[in-house]
Amino acid sequence: MSPRAVQEYGLDSAGYHFEHGTEDACIRRFLDALDERRWVVMPFWHPQALHLHHRIRRLQDPLAMLGATDNATVLVRRDAEELIGAAALADLAQLYLGNALVADLDDKVRRRTSTPYTNFSR
Repeated sequence: MSPRAVQEYGLDSAGYHFEHGTEDACIRRFLDALDERRWVVMPFWHPQALHLHHRIRRLQDPLAMLGATDNATVLVRRDAEELIGAAALADLAQLYLGNALVADLDDKVRRRTSTPYTNFSR
């Protein structure tokens, strides 16, 4: 979602607006909207742990404003390449986990943190 998408789809004339924010703020607003039984449009992506706990509908995007499907990519600092090794980096580059597994991993990592938005069961 972007300010341009809100405008191109005419959502601004229906009272919608785009707000930049942190991931924490985005998740908190989503959970607050659920608690208050309010309609909300959120730019959540796959994989994302919230998809494991809530039915989040994908927006139809005939104008292709929201971008393509996300893919996870291995990122390594240059100073760590030698430590990891070329063979391991090549293996990691070929690794495909898929959205379901990455969402599950995201959920497990979030549950080990102390941030308040890790309780997705609300």
